[in-house]
Amino acid sequence: MLTDVVRKDWNYDGLLISDSSAVKDYLAAFNAGLDWEMPYSVNAAKAIEDGVRSGKMDAKVLDAHCRRILMTVQKYSREGKALETVDYAQHHKLAQKAASECAVLLKNERNLLPLKPDAYMTIAVLGMVAEKPVFQGSGCACVPAKTVDSPLQEIRLACQETTQVVYMPGYDESDNMSDEGLQAAVKAAVSADVAIVFAAARLPLETDDYNRKDMRLVASHDKLIEEVAKAQKNTIVILNNGEAVELPWADRVSSILDMWYTGEGSGKAVADLIFGKENPSGKLAVSMPYRLEDTPAYFNFPGENHRIVYGEGIYVGYRYYEKKKIPVRYPFGHGLS
Repeated sequence: MLTDVVRKDWNYDGLLISDSSAVKDYLAAFNAGLDWEMPYSVNAAKAIEDGVRSGKMDAKVLDAHCRRILMTVQKYSREGKALETVDYAQHHKLAQKAASECAVLLKNERNLLPLKPDAYMTIAVLGMVAEKPVFQGSGCACVPAKTVDSPLQEIRLACQETTQVVYMPGYDESDNMSDEGLQAAVKAAVSADVAIVFAAARLPLETDDYNRKDMRLVASHDKLIEEVAKAQKNTIVILNNGEAVELPWADRVSSILDMWYTGEGSGKAVADLIFGKENPSGKLAVSMPYRLEDTPAYFNFPGENHRIVYGEGIYVGYRYYEKKKIPVRYPFGHGLS
């Protein structure tokens, strides 16, 4: 595939790079056409050196790899070149626009959204995530953003002077919840005309470095939603998550807006979507099952004795739910506006 298809059939002359720690047989991979393993490995370097010395790798093959690497460095190096001026403000606007377009409106009973700021005397914003947003992934997905929008601040800016915004974190930065904190949040919800609860699948529980043990949000976030929904019929839930999650309270809230991990501009995007400046038009890229036990890999994962059988075959995601006629909470492709 790497040589016959990619290089000969497709005429690709650039680098071929592996995913991190994906190479299991260094010499076989490099002989097959791989140029670069991620991350750099002393073991890979030794395997190549030993391979050339023993004749298991032709020195001309090594030369070809080196030539492609050096050509790439020469093509893209900034050494001796003036750096372009970066318009960070314009980039941030682009981030806000992208976040707005990625949001998925999962539920909207009684057309509660969009809110009209002058139609409500008091709006309760609940959940620490509103103040300290969860907006990105982990590992290679982590970016030190220059500017990060605060959903709470953007909601306050969007509301007119006649509308009071009351904020209660409900849980602390470590996701711990006290009875006093929960009761204060519920009390704020009862006193308000509408409650907006922010919740997340917070890292490191959700990451690409290892498998999740469940499909739930942070427990204190779920608890906050459950209790607020009991007290306030006009409850809107704003989600930040990187994958499908269980939503056991979905039938008891009015609206659910899934923002995902949508980057530094997601705070402004949330406010624009809540108050109708932008129209949510994203669609689900995954199916949202009712529970973990409904998923196609449930009976095979995590396997045993360091062996995992991919027993579901091609019946992953929506194919499985459709074929087995298993209902899901929100299907692949779902999204209101």
